[in-house]
Amino acid sequence: MKMPRRSLRVRCTAATREQATLLIRATGMDRIDIYMGSRPSLWFEGGIRKREAVVQRRLGTVQLVELLGFQGEELVARFRIPWDELSARNDEASRPARRRSSRVAVPRYPRTKHPGDDAAAAHDAEAFGDRALDDAGLLGPSWRLATSLLALLTRVNALAPRRRKHADGTIGDAQHAARTSDHNPWVRERGIGMVTACDVTHDLERGCDAGRLAEALRISRDTRIKYIIWNQKIANSSPVRGEPPWVWRPYHGANPHTGHVHI
Repeated sequence: MKMPRRSLRVRCTAATREQATLLIRATGMDRIDIYMGSRPSLWFEGGIRKREAVVQRRLGTVQLVELLGFQGEELVARFRIPWDELSARNDEASRPARRRSSRVAVPRYPRTKHPGDDAAAAHDAEAFGDRALDDAGLLGPSWRLATSLLALLTRVNALAPRRRKHADGTIGDAQHAARTSDHNPWVRERGIGMVTACDVTHDLERGCDAGRLAEALRISRDTRIKYIIWNQKIANSSPVRGEPPWVWRPYHGANPHTGHVHI
């Protein structure tokens, strides 16, 4: 009986202390999961063959990057490498392959287009350290998107590569800066402001159902989620005014959130 041909090859095409770009070539598998340490980062499904992935690690921690290849439910390939060894694979020979690779669209940190989208959720916000607005924190590269949200947007783009992004958003404008909003880079990490909210466009026609995304995230009860707003409803991960966590409640903000989901 002829055994199926399978291979999983990974090359690092760019690396810093916090971020690395991996060129992945796979044969004989229909899904690849990428883990940073023990936590899932992102995954690919379908016709993989050659993909590019951007992975990030938590600052100040030692990470092991692990890729698991599956055919159906069967684990058929595994690739592991310590983060510190990634730079050794970032050589000149890898750069042409990077240019020829089929990219997964990585978000470019769009400014949110919804000035008052989370205003009605301000009373649910938790204090994140110093609330004094640092003007420099509103403009890259002095701010960044939370890694978990970057991973989420990268996965959404992989599952719906043709989706419209006109209602996507991350960092807030001056109106957001004047009030409590998670679109502001309030969280500080090594002097860098971190935005902890993002908007994802609802584009049912091109494969991005924001309602299904919102419900899947609510059901997941992921501990990294603070709250979700979608279609005039809000769900918090903690109890709010006697209501239990992870249940939908009416949302009465000016923006009904029917064109995008706020996470």
